[in-house]
Amino acid sequence: MLMKNKYGEAPLFRAAAFDQTEIVKYLTQQPARIENDELLLVHRQRDDYQSIVHVAVLGEYFGLLSSLFQVKC
Repeated sequence: MLMKNKYGEAPLFRAAAFDQTEIVKYLTQQPARIENDELLLVHRQRDDYQSIVHVAVLGEYFGLLSSLFQVKC
């Protein structure tokens, strides 16, 4: 789950970009995704430094943001 696609997007990033709230909730609860209560950098941004929060806002997925902020970003 830490592998990235050719754009540098990990699965959690892709789920957020397409408003897949249930997948985001599931992935943020997995221990391999979180270190010291923070999402690993691999999930927080893609290779062009666009953040997971930025893509959620651009897509107007505001409900999804609450799922992301239950875990410190």
